[in-house]
Amino acid sequence: MSLIPIAIGTRDFEILKGLGQAIADVIAVQPKKILVIASSDMNHYESDAVTRIKDHKAIKRVLELDARGLWEAS
Repeated sequence: MSLIPIAIGTRDFEILKGLGQAIADVIAVQPKKILVIASSDMNHYESDAVTRIKDHKAIKRVLELDARGLWEAS
């Protein structure tokens, strides 16, 4: 098993979209299944109630495959 960590230091949507597309292109031609695990530090300073509302908005966008909406929710 290979692990490829990627740290991102930008919030520019077009750059992030390009990175996502590049990752998808590489995965598409692989003979084996690929597992992608993503993590974000979207919130460490607000109350649990506020965090849950923001998490719900972000999860909704992920489930809708709405990249721009997720970016706007973060």
